[in-house]
Amino acid sequence: MLSLASVYGQPLLGVARLRQLVAVGAVRYSLGRESCSSTRCAPVVRWVRRHGVDVGRRAGLRRRDVLYRL
Repeated sequence: MLSLASVYGQPLLGVARLRQLVAVGAVRYSLGRESCSSTRCAPVVRWVRRHGVDVGRRAGLRRRDVLYRL
């Protein structure tokens, strides 16, 4: 598991590093909280939402915007 941001929304990983990890297949999914406005989200979380595919419902989760396939 790789944390993208702290519980307070502080980024723990940069977009460039996440992009590298996704490109080599080291990271395939992102699991996060469902409520995140664009002004409160860390840049890396915004990147996941822009480039990932929301697969939460397919995985049996009740809410959207929680699980993304990268």
